[in-house]
Amino acid sequence: ESFRKALSCSDYKDRTIVALAFPQRVNRCYGLNSMVVSRDNIPPKIALAKRTIWMSSYCSLLILFPSDPIGKGSALAFNNAVKNNKPIFVVSGSSPKESDLYTVLPSNLFGVIDGYWCIPNVYKNTGLCNEIAYHPTAAI
Repeated sequence: ESFRKALSCSDYKDRTIVALAFPQRVNRCYGLNSMVVSRDNIPPKIALAKRTIWMSSYCSLLILFPSDPIGKGSALAFNNAVKNNKPIFVVSGSSPKESDLYTVLPSNLFGVIDGYWCIPNVYKNTGLCNEIAYHPTAAI
């Protein structure tokens, strides 16, 4: 909620979309653009998971404030953002685990808060640099 308040007073106000799991939360968006991204009449846990997947699929970058240890929602957002090759900034005192899918770099976010960038691997003409290039005769 504090992040929404800060965004509502920022230069990014008109370029921000708040994804909601429940229509009754629209009035808590502080004038930011909002949209409900889950269907009606589904269990709350499923609605929240669908919202998290939607956000981490369509965002430009993910800023994650996980609990310690990381909770289910943060893990779902992180893993989905990795699958979608999104840069992730993790606000944490401890480094995320290393992976072949991203590079972990200690940094801070806009000089405001310390954490770690998890940057997707660089693309090559054949796809991600960690993928084996498809060759038509490889399966023969």
